Amino acid sequence: MFGHRKAISKQLLNAKREASRILELEEGSRVLVAYDTSCASAGYGDFLGTVLTARYISRLGHRVVFALVDSPGRRRSSWENMDRQTPDDVIADFLKIAIQYSSAKVELFSGDQLRKQLEHSQNFDHVLFRDLVQSGAPFYLTDMALLNFASLSKSGPDPSGLLTWIPQGYIAWHVRFAKHGVHRNPSKKMILNDARALLSHFPKLQIRVFSDERGRDFVLKTLGTDAKIWREVVSGRLMLQKSSNFIESIEEGSRASFWFQRLGGGVGVVPLFTKMPFICITDDNYNFRSLGGSGKRLFAWHSSQQMWSLQSLNATTVRLEKLLRNSTLSKYDFK
Repeated sequence: MFGHRKAISKQLLNAKREASRILELEEGSRVLVAYDTSCASAGYGDFLGTVLTARYISRLGHRVVFALVDSPGRRRSSWENMDRQTPDDVIADFLKIAIQYSSAKVELFSGDQLRKQLEHSQNFDHVLFRDLVQSGAPFYLTDMALLNFASLSKSGPDPSGLLTWIPQGYIAWHVRFAKHGVHRNPSKKMILNDARALLSHFPKLQIRVFSDERGRDFVLKTLGTDAKIWREVVSGRLMLQKSSNFIESIEEGSRASFWFQRLGGGVGVVPLFTKMPFICITDDNYNFRSLGGSGKRLFAWHSSQQMWSLQSLNATTVRLEKLLRNSTLSKYDFK
């Protein structure tokens, strides 16, 4: 426990210092943001967080280079344990995401090319988390903590606008279903209970399930075991997402009027950088503290309609309807 507290304190201190450095840069500075597969996660949500950090720095008026650093054979072990994709498929997706959302010049570097860039300091006025990059340590959560501290200054752009929110009158229900961290995958009972709660609380809005292909198959089969819920599927009020890849999921997800997830990840990053109302249930106290979370808010820019519900002991059993009933969302006019 003491080790965790020490690691969290160090991460928050790194994030706070880096936020100050970024905010003190002269406008038009050349900034390098590197995402290195030798130490960084293969998770889409982690990557999107770093991409949006680059977008934030770009909106401060700086010239940002976003470098995806990849050397096959040196990748972190998680890259070799994919559900269905190959590492090269993910790299291709990551490049597309960076090009579309970083507002930066996007480059694909090898590890050797990155080292050469770092050796020639005149190439950049600032390297994001230079010490971590040089030592081969990841910063894919610390960067989002940086945004938390930067947002407190009120002098930079609002991180809740890093993704455009245009509500289109449907509910996004994110269901994580992955081969790693299986304890976070939902049970059939959990899916049915959450479906009932969403259908009851939002009687006039369509509900769309967001998940990967395996997750969508599992959810659909589970919903088919309850005749009443299945009628809502047949009618089209409860349906699977229309998008077929991660970029399309970002676009479709950012048009939802409300977001719900339980123990989610990946595309669950989307509502965090919009003004979209949400309830996200998690049991991850370590990440909550590492990102600077407080009370029912993960980030300082979140409103009272954006609830991060930390349930360390009962994240799989806490009733969604109770959270909806007891939150300020009960009075929110969903459109």
